[in-house]
Amino acid sequence: SVTGATVLKDTLSVGGTSKLSALNVTGASTVGTTLSVNGATTVKDKLSVEYIKHTDIVKHKIKKVAICGGSGSFLIQKAIDLNADVFISSDFKYHDYFLANKKIIIIDIGHYESEQFTKDLIYDMLTKKFTKFAVRLSKINTNPINYF
Repeated sequence: SVTGATVLKDTLSVGGTSKLSALNVTGASTVGTTLSVNGATTVKDKLSVEYIKHTDIVKHKIKKVAICGGSGSFLIQKAIDLNADVFISSDFKYHDYFLANKKIIIIDIGHYESEQFTKDLIYDMLTKKFTKFAVRLSKINTNPINYF
């Protein structure tokens, strides 16, 4: 089964690089995927999020997904320019959704939720690079936002 951490690791390694950048685009795990209500549920499940916000589903065949952890609204145009079908990030303001303009599907998964697997990625990098270095992961949830 694919977890959110796996999805993000696959995305971060696209193009043979392991460098972190503000915007990562992948087609590897989404080529030919159909996005619908079930597709949105898949995004929620794979990224372990309870709620998502999104623009209209204007593309049904998904070939390219852009992802930015944290606040990514400043990258909407960049994701469009890179011909991404979907842009997954967080902290979009009301008027940001209009920028999609039927060119891209914007999915807001929440700030904490978009960064929750970062510690796993850093853990993996550190343990591979420093094999005799003890690394501990916190199990404390620092998300100040609650949903009901």
